[in-house]
Formats: sequence, C-alpha cells, structure tokens
Amino acid sequence: TASEKPIANEVVSRLKKFIKMSKLQRMVTRMIAEMLSPAEVHGLKTLFQKLDKDSDGVITVDELRIGLKEWGYGNEGLEYEVQSMMAKLDMDGSGTIDLEEFMCATMNRCQLEMEENLLQAFQQIDTDGNGLLTREELQNALVKFGLFEAGDIDEILEEADQNHDGLIDYSEFASTLGSEKLMKKLSSGTNSVEMSSTELHQDSKKKMKTSSAVFTMDVWTEHP
Repeated sequence: TASEKPIANEVVSRLKKFIKMSKLQRMVTRMIAEMLSPAEVHGLKTLFQKLDKDSDGVITVDELRIGLKEWGYGNEGLEYEVQSMMAKLDMDGSGTIDLEEFMCATMNRCQLEMEENLLQAFQQIDTDGNGLLTREELQNALVKFGLFEAGDIDEILEEADQNHDGLIDYSEFASTLGSEKLMKKLSSGTNSVEMSSTELHQDSKKKMKTSSAVFTMDVWTEHP
C-alpha cells in the first residue's frame, strides 16, 4: 500500500547497503545485531514476521518479492533484484533468510558508528585481550558466525591492516568500519580501547538520542 511504500524503500535501501559491505563489516554487523535494544529488535522482528507469510521462521525469495510488492515497492526488474539480494543476504547458504540474517541486513547503520558497539565487537574477536587481532582470531570469529570462506583473512588484512604487520589494532579496526567520530578522538590522542565503559556508554546514549531510527509495525519512525 502507499502508506507502507516508505518502509519498503527503506528496507530495500538497507539490504542493498548491506550486500555491498566487506566481509569484516558483515561480521561486525552480525555481532552488533546481538547488542540491539529491545525496541529495535521488536521493530525488525515485526517486519520480518510481515514478510514471513507462512510463519515458518524464514523468508524465501517469493515471500520477499511478494512482501515488497504489497508494500508498494516494484519495478520491471524486481524479480532479478530480489534474486540478487537473496543470494548475498543468505549467509548460511540455506536458500532463505532467517531472523538473524534479516536483522543484520536491516538494522540502523548508525550502530556501526557507536564506540561502545565497536569496542565490544573488537573485544569479542580479540580473545587473548592483547589489543591486536590475529589471523587465527579473525578466522575463529568468522567460523563462529558461519561466514568463513577461503581467502577471507587475506581480504580482511588487505582491507584493514594499514601498517602491514599482519595484525589489526583497534584504530585500524575502527577506521576500516568508518567510525568518523572515533577517528577524531584517536587523532586527538584519545585511545578508545582504554576508555572507561561509563564514558563509552554515555557516548553511545548521546548518539542514539540524537540519531535513532527503528521500524515499528506500521511505519518507519525517526525519533528526535
């Protein structure tokens, strides 16, 4: 319907942005999806259930195509567009999209700009806590989320290892993920890895207060 077209456009926009992400960005997005607030989870889950016509817990190609069309999104290339998106969104190779995959692909991208989220994701990968990500740690994280493929580690290091030492430190990690706010802090001498959890929490709350967007059952709403 016309009232749901803005939702369909936003869903498609986020899906397209997600499938263009690098493997490192996808992995971190998957990790951050597990940190979403109850309100954000509820909004995304509601959308997922609207698309999951037979309520079997997964979205098929047909369900995504039909759902988007019902919401007013459509063009002559819709069939091909949906097929292409599904192929890249299906991270576990099941041929369908489950709730976790959907949430990763449609969550608010400002989550990748939040220091608290980036720090938690970095620390989850950095299992020995030395502040550096090794090839083994990166591979273990990719395997954990079902994302590992041959050549991934070389691709990630080429993308993020700016000093070519075979390791990724936090500044390289955050820079690769595009956190402009964090880069300003690092350039001013602030080491976010050493920031207190209280400061990180306050920063993230400010960011979400000034720029927060969640899906609700009927509309896409921006909260001032």
